[in-house]
Amino acid sequence: MALAVVLLVSACQGAAGARPSPTPSPRPVPATARPPVDAILADAQVGLPRTGGLDHIGVLEAAHTQLNQAAALDLYRSWGWVDQATRVWALGSQDSEEWLLLTVRQDGARRAFTFYSDQRAAATAQAGPCGAAATALDECAEWQTESGTTILGRRGPFVFQLTARGADADRLALLQAQKLT
Repeated sequence: MALAVVLLVSACQGAAGARPSPTPSPRPVPATARPPVDAILADAQVGLPRTGGLDHIGVLEAAHTQLNQAAALDLYRSWGWVDQATRVWALGSQDSEEWLLLTVRQDGARRAFTFYSDQRAAATAQAGPCGAAATALDECAEWQTESGTTILGRRGPFVFQLTARGADADRLALLQAQKLT
């Protein structure tokens, strides 16, 4: 009986000293960052009619589109994914696509840039030098293929990918970079 009392007292003291695990607080949005829907290229800047796009793509929705949803969710959360917007423009033989991602911190945007750059390089060829947009971006990579030009850029907590076929990708990337300044 004495042993039971000692165990009971020890358990109560241990429970009293235990602290509940803190609940994670929501990630702050960078104070100077606009939502991607407000920072993505405007239709007039592209000069083609918009044929598609989505706004306010959260981390869960983005991960849901991936084959390994759990791994994608972990990866996107590690970047501090806040919001994403996408656009598609087309007319005749010209078309452009863009996505713009906002992360909580610049280091998350750097990791996202590296991930997408590595992914793109594995699928095509080595990245080449960027055009005029490179001077307005923190990081930039460009790929030329038979079907067009793809530019991946990062400015602060933003990462974007722009693909253009029959349109001036360098001009569009520079316009996007300027919108993020």
